[in-house]
Amino acid sequence: MSWRCRCAPLDAVLQGQSPALIKIDVEGFETAVLAGAERALADPGLLAVIMELNGSGARYGFDEDALHRDLSGRGFETFRYRPFERALESLQGARSGSGNTLYVRGCRAVGRAGAIRTEICGRAGLESLIRVSDLMVSP
Repeated sequence: MSWRCRCAPLDAVLQGQSPALIKIDVEGFETAVLAGAERALADPGLLAVIMELNGSGARYGFDEDALHRDLSGRGFETFRYRPFERALESLQGARSGSGNTLYVRGCRAVGRAGAIRTEICGRAGLESLIRVSDLMVSP
């Protein structure tokens, strides 16, 4: 069985909108999605990208390490979400070994924008753990 569907670059779908967060879960086709998201990725309003890089891209000839380097080179820091603690844990530039990697463009910017208000951000000795006090959705 096969399915036909229309595909369009993310930048075209966004039509000039500026998302604060993009979640990508396409089972190995992350490279293609990001290739069509140049404007969105360059937009300083984009504060975070959530993406699972689990090796699926290799079966289609994509280099997930290159994706990771690209996002890091755009100023995104890597984190893992710890739901029971409601905390973001810094991965110190690495990507998550399993599950999603959260690519966050500067935790201070995220706090100021109100997308995620943090209690701890970059204080001496606590750089690797950011407590999330609440998640807010803009109306």
